[in-house]
Amino acid sequence: MSKKRWRKDVISANSFVRKTYQSVTSRVSKRMQDFFEREDVSRMTSGKKQTLTRAKNKQQKRFLNDTVSNLHSKFLAENSDLKISYRTFCRLKPFWVIWPKEKNRDTCQCKTHENLIF
Repeated sequence: MSKKRWRKDVISANSFVRKTYQSVTSRVSKRMQDFFEREDVSRMTSGKKQTLTRAKNKQQKRFLNDTVSNLHSKFLAENSDLKISYRTFCRLKPFWVIWPKEKNRDTCQCKTHENLIF
């Protein structure tokens, strides 16, 4: 053992100190989840069965309202005390917040269904 690991304030010769570090993930994950679940950042799907499950955690899908790069700059502007790279921002995004695709639409855009709006 090195001298740095020995605890100076304890008389016991067997004790030593291990430094505990908090990773970026543990410090920022709750703030990121709250950010992505806001209504101006993402919207919830309308269907009750539109869910995603990962590691026995079932969550309803949410679709992003803006690009991830724009959301990254918005997050950094609101949280000026944090410095997170774009890659880390993408990695910490919750799994149920996804980019909307055409196959996720409940209706088609044919002439008949679009005229129902009028």
